[in-house]
Amino acid sequence: MAKINVKEAQFGEIFDQSKLNPAFKEEMGKMYQEHKAEIKQLLEEEAGTGELHFKELHWRLDIEIAGKTKTATTVPKFLLNLIMEKDGKESAMVLESSYANMRRLKEELQNAVNSLSLSYGRKVLKYAK
Repeated sequence: MAKINVKEAQFGEIFDQSKLNPAFKEEMGKMYQEHKAEIKQLLEEEAGTGELHFKELHWRLDIEIAGKTKTATTVPKFLLNLIMEKDGKESAMVLESSYANMRRLKEELQNAVNSLSLSYGRKVLKYAK
């Protein structure tokens, strides 16, 4: 909705799909028109280069299958090396996770991707760019 040339009909469509109280539609439209330059500036600053951005992800699956003291069931561990970038400088984080946590993360990411394919998600992304 922060795209600078959102027409009133387009704003109405997006607002109707947002399931917000219809009594606020007219007032929010006025507020948007009054502050659209500020909204666009905030979105541009947020997407700017001064923020921490994802760059790369490396992962490894570790399973201990034998050892002198190994008596318990093997438990696989995922090691993740997350590389982030800010102002041209890279920083890395090493994370360790279980299979259950990785599966839950995969499900959440898949749900997020799927929500983008819905008509409401596409319209919001179109105007938020």
